[in-house]
Amino acid sequence: MSEARLPWRELDGKTVLVTGATGMLASYVTWLLLHLHEHAGISVSVVALCRNRQRAEQYFGSYVGKSYFSLLIQDVCEPITYEGKVDYVFHLAGNASPHFINTDPVGIMKCNLLGTINVLEMARHHAAKRVLFASTREVYGKKDAANSKGYCAYRRIALDTSKLETLGWSPQISLKEGLSRTLFNLRSG
Repeated sequence: MSEARLPWRELDGKTVLVTGATGMLASYVTWLLLHLHEHAGISVSVVALCRNRQRAEQYFGSYVGKSYFSLLIQDVCEPITYEGKVDYVFHLAGNASPHFINTDPVGIMKCNLLGTINVLEMARHHAAKRVLFASTREVYGKKDAANSKGYCAYRRIALDTSKLETLGWSPQISLKEGLSRTLFNLRSG
């Protein structure tokens, strides 16, 4: 990925905050940014926002204490307390696990809605250049095999509707606050 013809040099001297840094997609983004710093001569600093310190240290323990890496341990459902410089934000926090959709649909909705509000507020506070927000194709009603494997559709809707709602109003918040944001959907097949 680091060899892709993308404008990686724009990250030189910048700080990137990645929410949900121990999650599947966010951990790959975090590792990519660290790779760019260590092997591509791009002096990017990474702030990895995670809820669970133990898990974060398992993933990124060898980077703790390095000048270009910081762990920020907190939940995105709370106002983000980081006071350092932030130029770009990859807002990738969120839980799409069937287990948690079934057992904590309200927590999923809070993460999607409150988490995004808190990320946008932090980005505004830091005058971040861009916020990237990721979602899945399912918010548009795509049916998948998971829906037929026993977890309840009425609970599943917590993920879909909260993501869709966030996609609807985050551009409005971004425009009001003067933020540049990028929304993208992950699609398979």
